[in-house]
Amino acid sequence: MNEVEQKLVDIKFILDMYNARADTSESTLDKIQKVLIPKTQLNDNQKEMFTRLVNNYSWFGSLVDHALYDYLSDSERTLSNKEFAQVLEIFSLWVMEQEGTE
Repeated sequence: MNEVEQKLVDIKFILDMYNARADTSESTLDKIQKVLIPKTQLNDNQKEMFTRLVNNYSWFGSLVDHALYDYLSDSERTLSNKEFAQVLEIFSLWVMEQEGTE
């Protein structure tokens, strides 16, 4: 099992644990970050982008390309290439988790 696969297994395990405890107010992003920390910590702008991508994904019928297109169409992008890549990494892990539960 490679590093990405192991992280996905870890994320799924943690999300399953949290889903069993419905009384938690912790967001999905916080849960995912617990697995990825210390490798990736998102700043406020990155968290805002992640939230927007998640909302777009839901709004556009679980279509990743539409979620990304809507974000990329915005002329107000403020993330560096590295910051953008970090958000995409976490978003892709989140999407794979969603696809696994459908």
